[in-house]
Amino acid sequence: MKLVSYGQLAYEAYRSSSGGKSLVSGAELPPWDDLPEDIRDAWCDAGHAVAQQADADSAAAAGTEPATRYARVEQMGYRSRVCTISETELAGRKMLRLTVLQTGTIHDISPDSIYEITWLTRAQAEQYTRTGAHAPAAIGSGEPPASLDDDDPWRGDPLGDVGDEDPAETDEASYHARRAAEADL
Repeated sequence: MKLVSYGQLAYEAYRSSSGGKSLVSGAELPPWDDLPEDIRDAWCDAGHAVAQQADADSAAAAGTEPATRYARVEQMGYRSRVCTISETELAGRKMLRLTVLQTGTIHDISPDSIYEITWLTRAQAEQYTRTGAHAPAAIGSGEPPASLDDDDPWRGDPLGDVGDEDPAETDEASYHARRAAEADL
């Protein structure tokens, strides 16, 4: 079964209702898979916003809590959690409440500490929890999720060169200082 994002649903509905042409420019609209990644990302963000508002509106009308939202939340400092996410308030400040699926631990965090949120379906979140993977593959890509070793101090290194550090370097600052010096050569 191929999973379809809210963004893809919205784009394909727009494409269908407009006869496959842009209502702004009249240009032919390509199929979803042929769109550039940044345009697909924008449609996914828009689709998620609509879904989130629909959940909130339905919950308000029914007098209940909004539906559970699943996500991989990446915080500054290379923390990545597959969890449920909701809004809460602590000491008069809006916070995000993360409930980690694998352990059940609850973390109330500042939204300012968020680097990225990747929205997941419940099935995707459960898959990542079962396999211990934290980096989801693209929806429908057929690729298995990448697994990260939480004990690796260099995981998530923005230089993308994990594994070529000098074993004599025991801290991240030394490693990055060496890399900066090499870049100047």
